[in-house]
Amino acid sequence: MKITRNVILDLLPLYLADEVSEDTRALIEKYLKTDPQLAKVAKQS
Repeated sequence: MKITRNVILDLLPLYLADEVSEDTRALIEKYLKTDPQLAKVAKQS
């Protein structure tokens, strides 16, 4: 299954609240390395 930007956007609030598993955190961080614009949004939140 391909992880889309929309999936990451759905998970981002939980990630920012530190309420995701280590696996999910790694998945999100890996994705953010490929999407600088979304990474910037995450850092500003």
